[in-house]
Amino acid sequence: MTETLRLRLHRAGIATAALILALALTAGQSHAQQVPAPPRPADLAAKLSLSPEQTPVFISIMDSHFAETKALLARHGVDPSKGRPPFQVMRKLRAEMMQNQRALKTELSAVLTPQQMQTLKEIAPRGRRK
Repeated sequence: MTETLRLRLHRAGIATAALILALALTAGQSHAQQVPAPPRPADLAAKLSLSPEQTPVFISIMDSHFAETKALLARHGVDPSKGRPPFQVMRKLRAEMMQNQRALKTELSAVLTPQQMQTLKEIAPRGRRK
């Protein structure tokens, strides 16, 4: 065996050992998908070009919605800071979350113009979008 071949095999063995060690060290770590923070209502208001009369009402509605959603999740033992909950848990929450979304849409449609509602729909993040 030539010296070059022996050196290459030695390096490959070290690289393989390093890879196995890295996998072993990360095996116990959770790979839960992190839940993105909701956009700030003030940021959304700026993107929607709301009037001075619309802005405080919009922010109040959105803050209330976020608080209701957080309370709903807490009632079911979901902590968003610990990553996305299991599918089975979210499935149980689906009806209440949908009701919460419909109520939000109804409240916002009383404040925003149809064009602003469309813009909000385009820029607001949704659960499954990447």
